[in-house]
Amino acid sequence: MMSLSAPSFSNLPIFIKNDVLDWNTTKYRVINVDSQQIFLFELGRDKGFPRPFNSVELESHMLAGEISFLEAHSYSVPSILLSNREDAMAEARSRFEIIRPIIEDDGYLISADRGKLVNRQIAQLGVSKANIYRLLRLYWTHGQCLEALATRYENCGAKGKIRHLKLSKPGPKNLNGKKQNAIRTSDHIAIMHRVIAVHYFAQKKSLAYTYRRFVTHCKENLASQDSNDIPSINSLKNLLQKHYSVEQYTRGTFDARVYKKDKRTLRGSATASVSGPG
Repeated sequence: MMSLSAPSFSNLPIFIKNDVLDWNTTKYRVINVDSQQIFLFELGRDKGFPRPFNSVELESHMLAGEISFLEAHSYSVPSILLSNREDAMAEARSRFEIIRPIIEDDGYLISADRGKLVNRQIAQLGVSKANIYRLLRLYWTHGQCLEALATRYENCGAKGKIRHLKLSKPGPKNLNGKKQNAIRTSDHIAIMHRVIAVHYFAQKKSLAYTYRRFVTHCKENLASQDSNDIPSINSLKNLLQKHYSVEQYTRGTFDARVYKKDKRTLRGSATASVSGPG
């Protein structure tokens, strides 16, 4: 009877392409692996290129406990929302075509060869060198795939977050080139919450009236005689929309009887179980 010997895994490489490593608190992505050297790209930087390391030396650092593999990190392939998937993928394909002739060349990780390939793309497409290197670093950082070049639309803007302004005033400029809004400070915010609670919600006054009361309080308590130092009514409206929910807004602007009868959140109506007229 022939005995089956156990398979040997001694020749399998320790590192594989796209591994993310933690080496002395610095994070790297494995870009390419061969028998002699391993190319690593340092993550979290806007500059730099993949660097070659001797395979044997890198494995010795790994066995010595100096290098660890990271499973959870912020450099994975970005998820594309279904609502933006078509536009994001079209944009990613367009970007990928810019760097495709470069990354498909076997020697593009070598600095001199990469420079020639980049210059060729600049001459053919008319794109800037900075843009090509930006796309290459996105490609290396997020998994060396087409999706790595997609725009992270979910990270755009700051929905629901409060902006802390220090120098520049928000909003459009007047005809004279000056901004019409003042920077909203913590003192302004405190007064805004006060006038909204007292005048807008409790007394059911209009937003324009509430803003006039806000201006009066600013001039009396903050010595803000210049209107350029007082936030505009749009700033008051912005705070109202961000800090108060739709239910709070509705409760505050309508009489309690009207709110309970017409405006409160209802799961159904009195006619929901009626099959027809009559």
